[in-house]
Amino acid sequence: MDWFVLPDLWRTRGLAVQARLRPEVAVEAAENGELTVRHWWGAARLTGTTAVTASALRRLNEEWTDSHDLLTGVASSGRTSEEGAATPLAELLWACQEFAFLIELRLVAGERSLLTVKPASYAARLPVGGLDPTGRRLSRFAFLHRGEEGLELASATSAHRVLLQDEETSHLVTSLVTEPVNCSGPASGTADVVCGLLAGIGMLEGTETEGGTGTGEALLHVAEFPDLLVHQRSRFGSHDGGFGAEFPFLGRIDPSPAVPHSAAEGLINLPVPDAHEVRARDLLLSDAIESRCSLREYSDEPLTLAELGEFLFRCARIRGRYGPTPEANMPYQASDRPFPSGGGVHDLELYPLVTRVTGLEPGAYRYSAAQHALERVAAPAADFDAVLHGALRASSAASAPPVLFKIVSRFERMAWKYRSIGYATTLKNVGGLYQTMYLVATAMGLAPCALGSGEEVAGARLLGASAASELGVGEFILGRPVSTAAVRTAVAHRRGQPTWRPYVSPDWGFRRD
Repeated sequence: MDWFVLPDLWRTRGLAVQARLRPEVAVEAAENGELTVRHWWGAARLTGTTAVTASALRRLNEEWTDSHDLLTGVASSGRTSEEGAATPLAELLWACQEFAFLIELRLVAGERSLLTVKPASYAARLPVGGLDPTGRRLSRFAFLHRGEEGLELASATSAHRVLLQDEETSHLVTSLVTEPVNCSGPASGTADVVCGLLAGIGMLEGTETEGGTGTGEALLHVAEFPDLLVHQRSRFGSHDGGFGAEFPFLGRIDPSPAVPHSAAEGLINLPVPDAHEVRARDLLLSDAIESRCSLREYSDEPLTLAELGEFLFRCARIRGRYGPTPEANMPYQASDRPFPSGGGVHDLELYPLVTRVTGLEPGAYRYSAAQHALERVAAPAADFDAVLHGALRASSAASAPPVLFKIVSRFERMAWKYRSIGYATTLKNVGGLYQTMYLVATAMGLAPCALGSGEEVAGARLLGASAASELGVGEFILGRPVSTAAVRTAVAHRRGQPTWRPYVSPDWGFRRD
């Protein structure tokens, strides 16, 4: 709040702070004097406000206003309500606190704009003053990028972004990447103010908790920039960019089809499992959930083509296609598959990399989910081996699995529909597919293991031309367990650790036969 009310922070250096409400904000007055403030995140009502406060808010809504002049003018208006009520100045300051997430601040030197601080989250507070920036560099979570209005400074941990409007200010900010703030030199006057303002919104190291971010010190010590940025951009309210199902390319680019193109010839048709036979031998859902675990040791006996076909059929086949239905806010084709997908987009595709499957030559294949068939991929042997080696490294398995599934995203489908949350939604889809694969494998008595990452460079080369539009997002290995007691052995090993401590009914629903 200090930057809004304490002119000594900047006026003594020949600077001025101007304020206005965000451009999209509308301040509407009813006949009874009630004000409605509509903004990007919603709307709020103010009742019982004085005419002076209402006028000041409308002024902020219409134009850039010198904050010192605004507050001085309101203060000089005198008390306009009965004794004991808040003064117009106190009422305006309260309103500014309440609507801090809507107030932009512009630092100017004469006619020259240096920078504009823009709230990017409804958690934003007015910048805190009095923080000494000396010795601080730019936060490791901050970054520069080209925004709609020019060069912007943003951060994965700040509730604000900063439009840099002056060459010297831009140079100062970029120098803070390597050089800490020095407030003692002869040219430090304006730099002192700029750096103090950056500190007040959490843009400098050691100030990341300022300005309404809500990010705790413990998390800041261990978190990495990409993780917090993806989190920030994929959660509503934490930024003011496009969000959700906005269909940014509707009418400009045709959406890609729900069912990707497959080769007309050379497909290897996979067996379709018999539903009655599967139900007769399947585990109960509770049994599959309670006995699910990752297994990384495999029998020398290969999988069969029937087993691979059943696994893919139950996990990933396309059961049908529907749409587009624009009247239902779905102007694209969607598909129906056994695992969930945001908006029915189903961007995920599977590439089985086979080493030991009876009736199938070793090599890379693409699963054609619409035909329940495999399409051979002409994969370079070196890249095939590199991807398998990456899976071994990620899983700590002792030997190559009979099948490694490389999971890719046709991300264009996600980006066509979603703003900001597309990649996060893809990863959620991967999680849904992983659990489906785990449960099906467990029900079939196979050895499954999802991987946290995989070899991307060799994987892209392995996929060939399709890699240009498909992102590697997951890996899953599958084999035959070393024995029928593999699950019980794995659970016993885990619970035999000296640090094992039982909590809520660990044996509930666990089959011991």
